[in-house]
Amino acid sequence: MGNIGSPRRLEFTAIGNTVNTASRLEGLTKKLGWTIVASRSTIEAASGVATGQQDTRAVKGRQEPIEVFEVLGLKEENT
Repeated sequence: MGNIGSPRRLEFTAIGNTVNTASRLEGLTKKLGWTIVASRSTIEAASGVATGQQDTRAVKGRQEPIEVFEVLGLKEENT
């Protein structure tokens, strides 16, 4: 993340593999018919996420397919 461009046309942006992958996952929402799509690594990092359907998809710019999950919301805690 940072400023990219010239002094005449400067933009603050994020670039890189993670940003590109996130964009590809967002693009899968229409193809899969899911509201929110997340990768396995995101689901594992965010504890307490309720998931629905699961699929493995190839995405542009990645050699290996990505395991994706439909995010339904947060799991309710038993108190």
